[in-house]
Amino acid sequence: MKNPVLWAIVASFAFVTGELLPYVGGRINFWLFPVDLVPPQLLLLCCAMLFALLVRSLVVKRDLKRSVQMVCVAVAFLIGRFAVRPADIFHRGFANYARNALTADEWRAIARLAQDKLGPSGWLPSPKKNLWEESEHRALWSEFTAKTKIQKLTPALVLSVQPGRTSVTWGSALVGHRSVTIYANGIRDVQSEDVANTIRIAGDIVTQISSD
Repeated sequence: MKNPVLWAIVASFAFVTGELLPYVGGRINFWLFPVDLVPPQLLLLCCAMLFALLVRSLVVKRDLKRSVQMVCVAVAFLIGRFAVRPADIFHRGFANYARNALTADEWRAIARLAQDKLGPSGWLPSPKKNLWEESEHRALWSEFTAKTKIQKLTPALVLSVQPGRTSVTWGSALVGHRSVTIYANGIRDVQSEDVANTIRIAGDIVTQISSD
């Protein structure tokens, strides 16, 4: 394909797809790995091909203006790709997932039961997590599904509690973790470093993602 315009069109498609996939992944609460790696690789390929076509235009002294324009377009897309972190886009999608999966009162109901049943620093995996132990966790998980709307959430979660806050967490070491945290006394009573890089979805509920 020796037409620089076509490569620029492919670059625009790669850019738009690369921005869209992280949001979609967050919105459905599923990290689209390794599919999300394809658009940036395609964008880099487009830039490389356009530079090659630019060199060719310089050699044959033909279509130079158009080649320069298309290289500038692709480079602009490449700069835009790195200007916004995919993790931030994913986080916005995940915050919308959290807002729509349960109401604020339903999140709080899970937190109240967790604080009551899991102790000051306990945790409970769902049946979809590899941490699940049937004999140890089944009865407690059944109580949560009976008394709360936790079954409406994406499977493979872990409930954990600390004094004053409850977290519902998904993910793994490979793709990182994302969580919804409910604070018993409201975010205003929490130290600022505890809510850095979060998105607030209610007065006492935030979402957060991490790479570990």
